Amino acid sequence: MRKFISFLVLSVLLIACLSAAETELKAGNAVTIDDYAIITVTEAKIADHMNSYKEDATAMSYSWSENVKYNSGADAEYYALIVDIINLQLVPVDFLEDIKVTATFNDKYSFQGFAEQFNWDNTYDNIIDGGLGGGSKLISHYSFIAEPDRFDILPLYTGHYVFGAKLPNAVLKMDGDLVFHITLGEHTLTFTVND
Repeated sequence: MRKFISFLVLSVLLIACLSAAETELKAGNAVTIDDYAIITVTEAKIADHMNSYKEDATAMSYSWSENVKYNSGADAEYYALIVDIINLQLVPVDFLEDIKVTATFNDKYSFQGFAEQFNWDNTYDNIIDGGLGGGSKLISHYSFIAEPDRFDILPLYTGHYVFGAKLPNAVLKMDGDLVFHITLGEHTLTFTVND
């Protein structure tokens, strides 16, 4: 009887470990989580700052005072993952409702991350140097959507997101492993930054 109970306990532990396994993301490769989502990291970028987008805004109507903005400062940069998520569920989903993002450098240093819905389909353009868009123009699809304008993703539609972390300049200059850990609902994803 003891052997049977021991076998049963080990089986339950093994199943728990397998269900908690991490899914590895790679830029450009779609990862399917059955009945949940198809997740693709479309791009990974370093940025000094990111701006928000306000629904129905134009360059003339959207003032700097309304612009919510991440600004990394002189001693840090943002490392941002541009992510597309296709909703495979039967109901609309707010993928930001239950998410946690952290970045770990050399399995030692941990940095709190962020997740934002990403605006890729609007008409607002803004001239900004060093932004997530690169170059001198931060185009509309490189702005995150301000919280009041976020929306759920309908079944089989694609949501666009930016997941990232503010990192000290030293992390981006030093040799070492930088790994993003993303908990999306009950699913754990990792993305390893390769130079």
